Amino acid sequence: MGISKKIVVRNVPVERGRNPEKIIDDTGFNQRDIDYEVLHTMPDSEHNEVHVHFFKVGRRLTFDDLKKEYELRGLVPNPRAQAAVNERDPSFVDEHPNGSQWGDKCFLTFYRWIDDELNVRCDRDNGGGWHEDWWFAGVRK
Repeated sequence: MGISKKIVVRNVPVERGRNPEKIIDDTGFNQRDIDYEVLHTMPDSEHNEVHVHFFKVGRRLTFDDLKKEYELRGLVPNPRAQAAVNERDPSFVDEHPNGSQWGDKCFLTFYRWIDDELNVRCDRDNGGGWHEDWWFAGVRK
């Protein structure tokens, strides 16, 4: 099966070294299930400005599956850049509910599903993986 052509690219500035809690607070999104221990493992951005590539696979994925999808596209997760896109354009989640993952099954998601509010979640996967509606954020290696 080939790589999906569903890609959206956004260019955003990223404030390196920024406190992860401030990153989440500044989005203005409703904070759901924020595991602060996980949040503080969020990798820093290597660049001050990046092109964030959002891709959609369109099928259920395990965390290991998604690692392979990132590799196939030559992308690495950058949750700080992902958050910057959602902070600058909160309506982006209406068409592109998005997530990223790093480390030991840590993830960050932005969406509007449960209560029609803008929501952000940061946690560790409990084996549920990703469903087919997610778009995934990454930057070029």
